[in-house]
Amino acid sequence: MIVCRRAAPVVYVLLLISVSGCTHLTPPVPFPDSRQCPADHVLLDALRAPTPPVVKGMAKVKVESPGETFSVKELIIAQEPNRMRLETLSPLGQPGFYAATDGQELFLFAPSENTFYHGSATPRNLGLSIRLHMRVEEMVAVIRGRVPLIDYDADHLGCTVKEDGYVMQLRGRDENTTQVLTFSGDYLRVVASETHESGELTCAISYGDYEMDGNITFPRTITVSLPLEQTTVRISYKKVEFLPEVDPSLFRLSAPPGAKIVHLE
Repeated sequence: MIVCRRAAPVVYVLLLISVSGCTHLTPPVPFPDSRQCPADHVLLDALRAPTPPVVKGMAKVKVESPGETFSVKELIIAQEPNRMRLETLSPLGQPGFYAATDGQELFLFAPSENTFYHGSATPRNLGLSIRLHMRVEEMVAVIRGRVPLIDYDADHLGCTVKEDGYVMQLRGRDENTTQVLTFSGDYLRVVASETHESGELTCAISYGDYEMDGNITFPRTITVSLPLEQTTVRISYKKVEFLPEVDPSLFRLSAPPGAKIVHLE
């Protein structure tokens, strides 16, 4: 289940870190008939199209919440299915905050405080640094430009035709959660995902400014909205690389000598 909830309170700088993205191999030709929905498997295949294992990018991350709006420059590295590294950069390009997870453990380091945080990569702990309460696999999927899906019932799928695309609805196996996916009408690119729990919108993600990179299309702008928290996080990629692999040591951090160490539950 996709969960976007309030992050636990912690040093505010830890809440600036990041959220993001969605990538798809471009279908070879546009869907030919915009007057009727594609078959369910065609839309699902568009979501599951293979992508390079690693996305590395430089992005501007803007956070808007009640009483405060700010932007940070972020170096993002995400490897399927559950590894990521984030570096918040100063105006001069120097890292001012680090976050990394290997899928099991979470590492955070704030140089200005000389404080090192270490704990399990649980939704609660990830929420301390990323502001969104998601499982690590879901967070990495978003950063890599994928759409995290709910645990849906394949026997209850619905599709409707819109003027400029298609809308697909997934019903959760728990019968309490639904997900609404909007596709463009040409190349079946996902432009929006909304998750509802008990009929209430809990998380909305939009994908825009798609650009071609070889045979891959990537949305340069990803926006995550949390209606219940009145918070929006917008990631605008300035530069993106697609890599087959990276050094796995990037997804672990060690406490510098003399740093204060805080163990996360």
